[in-house]
Amino acid sequence: MKLFGEFWLSYPKSRNKDATLTAWRAAIANGADPRQIIAAAVAYAREKQGEDFRYVKYSVNWLRERRYDDDYAPEPAGRPQLRAVSGGWQPFKNPENHDVYDEPLI
Repeated sequence: MKLFGEFWLSYPKSRNKDATLTAWRAAIANGADPRQIIAAAVAYAREKQGEDFRYVKYSVNWLRERRYDDDYAPEPAGRPQLRAVSGGWQPFKNPENHDVYDEPLI
C-alpha cells in the first residue's frame, strides 16, 4: 500500500481512490513494476505541467490504459522537484525559515 500511496500523491489528477486502487492491483498482477508506474506518473505530471487541467487523464483511466508503458521525456538535469498543489504542480522549495515548525499548536 505504501507504493500505491506514493503513486496517488505523485499523479497529477487522482480521483476515485477505490477504482484507482483496483486498477493499480490489476496492473501489478499483470506484471507491471510499481516503481516504473510511479516514475511514469511523475514524468506524466511533468509533461502535463502548464496544460489545461481538464486534459489531464484521471488516475484510474491512466492505469487502465497502461499509460505507464508510454515513453516520456527524461527529467532535465538540474530541474527542480515538483509538488502537488491545488490546481496543478509547482516547483518544491524548502522553507528558508524553519522557526515556523517550532511554534506551538493552538
